[in-house]
Amino acid sequence: GGPSPCSGRLEQQHQSDWEPVRDQNWDWNLTAADQVCRRISCGSVVSLRRTLDQEPPTDVVTKYDFRAEVTLVSSFRVEITCSDSVRLENETHLCSGRLQVKWNQVWSSVCSDGFDLQDAEVVCRELGCGSPSGFEGKLYGEAPEWNTEFLCGGHESGLLHCDHSDRDTCSPGTTITLTCSDPGRVRLVEGSGRCDGTLELRNWGEWRPVDEPYGDLRWASMVCDELDCGSPVSTRRRETSSVDTWGFEFDCLASLINCFTKHETSSSIIELTCSDSVRLENGTHLCSGRLQVKWNQVWSSVCSDGFDLQDAEVVCRELGCGSPSGFEGELYGEAPEWSTEFLCGGHESGLLHCDHSDRDTCSPGTTITLTCSGKAAALISVFSSFSSHFL
Repeated sequence: GGPSPCSGRLEQQHQSDWEPVRDQNWDWNLTAADQVCRRISCGSVVSLRRTLDQEPPTDVVTKYDFRAEVTLVSSFRVEITCSDSVRLENETHLCSGRLQVKWNQVWSSVCSDGFDLQDAEVVCRELGCGSPSGFEGKLYGEAPEWNTEFLCGGHESGLLHCDHSDRDTCSPGTTITLTCSDPGRVRLVEGSGRCDGTLELRNWGEWRPVDEPYGDLRWASMVCDELDCGSPVSTRRRETSSVDTWGFEFDCLASLINCFTKHETSSSIIELTCSDSVRLENGTHLCSGRLQVKWNQVWSSVCSDGFDLQDAEVVCRELGCGSPSGFEGELYGEAPEWSTEFLCGGHESGLLHCDHSDRDTCSPGTTITLTCSGKAAALISVFSSFSSHFL
């Protein structure tokens, strides 16, 4: 019942009939689902879903909710999505192994020549894993059968959607081995990159979108921070057809993100955009703090020497925080790692798009601290009393 032979409701044959697989005790996880994907030659597991069983068998386990005075049926049907074109082979970890692609119903190892970070980002995202944490060419007993070089930009939805060269040779026996980080509990999907898109959370191995009713940017900041994506720029609620979501448990005493565990359906979902290159750290609200930039996957504090109003205007606008209301150089225990002087005109879309000098020195330990005044800051003052209970 899915969009492809590698996606849909899981069924098993009982005598001559096919029956849906039910998960009454939450026994199914991504490891079990991955075994199914490999058994039917569909690569690696991408997602596991449970849908409420509308026709449970007569022997299904039920429980009584004394607060609501209703009987709850605890039977769910299992739905699995596999990647039918890409997999990571010969490793115990679901997000690590030798990269193979499926073409004309045959799985082929991929040549390591020319494979780069953008290619790795596409593979990890396609498999529902986190960011790539390492890749290398390794020698295997057999030569790679896939010699074509992928030319991904990093934004594609799948590896076989990338442009590729016409190369037909490869260094003897060197195939790519890739390790992606664990996907964690949150991710952004179907956006312009890993720091933009629909917010999804994972509970019990199952990814679902979230419908958060309060518009509170505190949880957005937690998501961006967990994804190493800087600060939240915007949140949006998008109307959609009715989908299964993780709802908010109001009697939850855990941190805000960990309280989205309630099974719900909703016709709206949350989209989030984070700034993946600039953030304000350790401030009194989301639009205040020590300025840091991300370069080569490392966050660095910015030297205060030469930082001016035009630079501040670009940062505040990039973060969706209105106009700058103040900035100053402050002493910190560590020296700023980013000593280059920004030369913004004030009109640029991002700080790293500004011209900059070749300066490589900075007054000892002085980093820039910036405060912006804008919509995001105002939202925090409205909702902080609600959030403080859960943080």
